[in-house]
Amino acid sequence: IAVEEQFYLAIPFVARSGVNLVKFFITVMVACWVVLGTLSFMGNALGVILITLRYDCIAIGGLFACAYYYQHPVLKWIYHPVAGFGSVAAVMFMAVFVQPRPDLLYTVISDFIFGVLILNVATNPRFPLKFTHPVLEYLGNLSYSIYMYHPLLLLVFFKLFYGKMGPELYQILAYPIVI
Repeated sequence: IAVEEQFYLAIPFVARSGVNLVKFFITVMVACWVVLGTLSFMGNALGVILITLRYDCIAIGGLFACAYYYQHPVLKWIYHPVAGFGSVAAVMFMAVFVQPRPDLLYTVISDFIFGVLILNVATNPRFPLKFTHPVLEYLGNLSYSIYMYHPLLLLVFFKLFYGKMGPELYQILAYPIVI
């Protein structure tokens, strides 16, 4: 299962155990950064695997969720119009001018920018950018359904077609299913 689903499965147990979720998420972030920093100097396969899992990114999202859930005073800064519109501008700037990179600095900065944007769009009643139009709600439900079933489609496609066609054609046909 994917990284997000691992967190979805684990967090209820962690929360029920009485562990402070903020401390838990900070611990996960720091542990990931220490491990990634250590492994990046070693250049081994484990480092490559961990850089793709990015538990630290999920933990950053968890911190934003905790800020909202516990109504932490940091929300006044996150909900400030400069932060909200600044996050929109930053995302647009990144989309046009910044080449995505898997390194720690890029992902941490972009995680915080997206965290501010998501909290404003989803929970700030004064933020004008909303995605609550019925068509968008329908497409969101549809895309989540596709997301949930696409691993099954990939498995069926793999079983039916892998090795039965040239690798180029297989890649071309498999790509839309992967997405």
